[in-house]
Amino acid sequence: PTQGRLVAIAVGRDTIVVGTNKCVVILLKVDREPQVFVVGKKDDQIHNLFVDPDANHLLVSMKNGCNFYINLTSTHSQSRRRQTKTALSRVKGITIESMVWSKNAYRDSTGLCLLGGANGGIYSLQISDGKEKEFKKLYDLRYCKYGGSGASSSTTTNDGAHIKYSESTSFRVCGLHIETLNNAKEFDDSKMDEMGGGGGGNDDDTTGDNDGGNLQMLSSLGFVEDSSSSKPRHKKSKSSKSGVDANRRFYIVAVIPSQMYEFIGGPTFEAVFSYYDGKTDMFKEIPGSLKHSKLCVYKPHNAMAEAIAWLTEPGIVLCKPVFGSHVTPNSGVIGDHIHDSMIRYGGENAAATHMHEMYGGLLSDAVDGSGSVGGGGDSSEIDDWHGMGDQVPISFAVTKFHLILVYQACYLVLNRLNKKCVGFERIPCKSMEHVIEIGIADNQFIYVLTDSQIYQIRANDEERDVWTLFLSNNEFANAKKFARSNWQKAKILRSEADYYFDTDRFNEAALKYVELSDIAQQFHEKHQNVVAAAAAGASSDVSRGHGGGRSVQAMREADLWLDVSFEEIALRFLRRSATDALMTFLREKLQRMHSEDQTQCTILATWLTEMHLAKINKCSSLGHTEEENEAKNDFEEFLKTQRKVLSNCKQVISDLIASHGRTEQLVEFARIQQDYKWVLNHYIQTHQYVMAIRVLSTLQKPAQHEELYYEFAPILMYVDPQNTVDMLIKVQCLDPKKLIPALMRYDTQQFNLSSMSLLPGMPSAAAGGAAQQGMNFLGDVDVDGDGEEEKKQAATTTTTTTTMTAQVQSPDATQEHRNQAIRYLQHCIEKGHEKSKDPAIHNYLISLYCKQK
Repeated sequence: PTQGRLVAIAVGRDTIVVGTNKCVVILLKVDREPQVFVVGKKDDQIHNLFVDPDANHLLVSMKNGCNFYINLTSTHSQSRRRQTKTALSRVKGITIESMVWSKNAYRDSTGLCLLGGANGGIYSLQISDGKEKEFKKLYDLRYCKYGGSGASSSTTTNDGAHIKYSESTSFRVCGLHIETLNNAKEFDDSKMDEMGGGGGGNDDDTTGDNDGGNLQMLSSLGFVEDSSSSKPRHKKSKSSKSGVDANRRFYIVAVIPSQMYEFIGGPTFEAVFSYYDGKTDMFKEIPGSLKHSKLCVYKPHNAMAEAIAWLTEPGIVLCKPVFGSHVTPNSGVIGDHIHDSMIRYGGENAAATHMHEMYGGLLSDAVDGSGSVGGGGDSSEIDDWHGMGDQVPISFAVTKFHLILVYQACYLVLNRLNKKCVGFERIPCKSMEHVIEIGIADNQFIYVLTDSQIYQIRANDEERDVWTLFLSNNEFANAKKFARSNWQKAKILRSEADYYFDTDRFNEAALKYVELSDIAQQFHEKHQNVVAAAAAGASSDVSRGHGGGRSVQAMREADLWLDVSFEEIALRFLRRSATDALMTFLREKLQRMHSEDQTQCTILATWLTEMHLAKINKCSSLGHTEEENEAKNDFEEFLKTQRKVLSNCKQVISDLIASHGRTEQLVEFARIQQDYKWVLNHYIQTHQYVMAIRVLSTLQKPAQHEELYYEFAPILMYVDPQNTVDMLIKVQCLDPKKLIPALMRYDTQQFNLSSMSLLPGMPSAAAGGAAQQGMNFLGDVDVDGDGEEEKKQAATTTTTTTTMTAQVQSPDATQEHRNQAIRYLQHCIEKGHEKSKDPAIHNYLISLYCKQK
C-alpha cells in the first residue's frame, strides 16, 4: 500500500513486473525478495509495462510520452552488472501501446523490436548495452504512409511533440503480432531478425480454465514456480549480425480500436511497410472506439499462430489464419469477412437481437411463433453469460480451445469451437477494488491484476471434452486425437460410420464398421472377464480396487453404441444395394478372424467368392468388357490375399467356382493354392500340353514336387518329346532311372507306329487308330459336364495321331523322335549326373543305340 495502487502488469519467465500510480515498478521473482524501481517524476503516470519472454529486458511507458529501459539481468542475485534505468531520449514523446519483442534478444541487446504508438505510428527499436542503437518510424496508420529509412530522430520528436497519450485517440496501435512465413532453421542459427509478438507484450500462446479453473491469490505479491514453466530456453549467443536472407518474408498484423491491418513482405521491415505506402484500402473495419481494444494470439511452441483474436466494442473477432505459399502482399491470411468471425457479447441471443435491431422488418419472416429469431429454439438453449452479456470485458486471453474474458469482478470461459460460455467464476477482489489488467506468461498462466492483489488463472485439463465438440461438427479425425477411452473411440467410430453410410460413402462406412466391431469384441471380452470375476467372489475388488464400478458402467454405456451386429450391418448394405461396400466389409472381417474359427471363415469365404463370381457374370452378360476384366482382377487379388484362409476350405471354393463354369479362375485358384497336380491334369485333359510343360519347368522348388514329373512325363513325352526333354534337362533333381519307364513306353510306341506303317495295304488311318488304341493317356473326364469336351478330345486325338503317323512314315521323323530319349540319357551321363551311374541307365542307352542302328 505504501508504494501506491497497482496500475500495470507484465509477465516474463519466472518474473512478474507491476507498476503503481506512484511511478514505482516492483519486480517479483521466484524465491527472491521484491525489488523496487522509481521511474519518472512524481506527477507522472505509468501507462504500460513490457517485458520480454526471457525476462531480460523491461520497457516502461509513461502517459506523458517518457519511456524508460531497465536491463533485468542486472537484478539477478549473482550478477555483477550495475542496475541501470535508462531514459530513452529518441523515443521520448511516444506513448507505447504495444510491442513485439525480437526472438534474437539476449542479455545485452533487445534485438530489433517493433513498437506501436498512441499516435498511430509503428516503429522499430533496438537497445544494446543500455543505449538506443536504432529507432525508426516505419509506418503511419493515420495516413497509411511509409515512414521510410530516413525517419530520423527529428521526425520522432515532431511526432511526440504533438501527440501525447489520450484515451480518445482513435489511432492507438493496440496490438501487434509478427509471423515469419518461412521457418527455415538457418534463420535462427544465423540470428536473423525473426520476431514473435502480441499486443500484450509478447507473442506466446495463452491458456485458461475451461471449467471455472483454479483461482489462486498470490500472497505477498509473489507466485509459486511451476515445473512446466521452468524449462530452459534457448540461449541467444552474442554473435555478429549476418546478411539478410532475400527469401525471408514477414506477416505483420496491427490493430487500432476500429481497424485491422495486415502487412506481408520482406526481407526487411522497411521493405514490408514500403510496399504499402499510400495504400488506404488495406484494412478491415469494425465500428467502434473501444478504449482498451487489444490483440491476442494463440501460438503453439515452435509453430505458426493458430488463432488471432481482437477485442472490439461489439464483440471479439476470432480468426483462424491460413498461412502458406499462396500468401501475397495483397491477399492477407485472415480473410475479408471478419464480421462472420465475431463472437458478440451475450452469445447467439445477443447476435440475433443485434441483427433484428439493425434490419428490423427484414427479419420478420425469420421469427418463429416462439419469438426467437431464425427458429433458434427455446430460451433455455441460449448461452448463459451470467449477466455479463451486455458488458465489454476489460481484457481477454486465447488458449488452445477457449477464450478467457476478464471483467471487473469475474471472468467467463468461452469455448472456441462452439462459441458457447462454459465457465464462470468470480474474482474475490477487496472492497472498492476491481480488475485493472491481465498478464500472460509462458503459455501457462494468466495473471489478473486488481488495485492491490494478483490472482492466477490456469487451465486444468482443457482438452477433456473437446472430442465431443469435434464429433458434433463431424470432424472425426480431430475427435479421435482427443479421445481418451475405448468407449469414446467407439462412439466416434459409430458416428463416423453412420455419417458415411447416410451420405452414400459406403466403402468408407464399411471400413469404419469393421473397426467398430473390433472394439465391440474387446469390450465383450472385458465384460465377460468382469462378470467372471464377480461370479468368483471378486466383485468387491472390481467395484472398489480399480474403479471397477465405473468400468462396468462404461461398458453398459458402450453397449448402446456397440450394438451393431454382423447381420445388421450386412443387411443395411444389402438394402441399399451397396454390394461393393458389403464385399469390403466381409473381406476386412475375414482378414481379422482367427484361424481356429474355421466355420465362420468358410462361410465368409464362400459368400465373398459367390459375390465375386456373380459380379463377373453380371458384367459378362451385359457385355461390359472392361468392368469384367476389372472384376476378374479383383477376384484373383482376393484369392491371393486370402490364400491362407481359403486353404482351409479349398474344396468348397473349387466346387463353387466350377459350378459357375469359370475354368480360368478355377485354374488360377489351384495355382495360387499350389495344387499343381490339379493344374496339370486340367491342361492335359484340355490338350494344353505346352502349358503343362511350362508349369513343370517353372516350379520354384522342383524337389518338393518330384513325383509330378514322373507321373506326367509319359504323356508329355508322347505328345511333345522335344520340349519335354528340354524341360527335364533343366530340372537337375530328377532321377533318370525313374524316367526310364516313360522313355521305354515312348520308344515302344514309336517302334509300333513305324512297324505298322510299313505293312502292305495298311492305311495310315488304321495305323493311327491302332496307335490310339494302344496308348490312351487322355482319360474320360469332362470338365464342363456336357459331353462337348469328350467330342473335342476325340477329334483332337485323332488329328494328332494321324499327323504323328504321317511323320513316323518318314525315316527322318522316326529318327528324330527316337533321338529325344537318347538325348536325355546322353545329357545325364555326359554332365556327370549324380544319379546317372546306375547300370540300368547305361544298358538302356546301349539298347537304344542298337535299335537306332
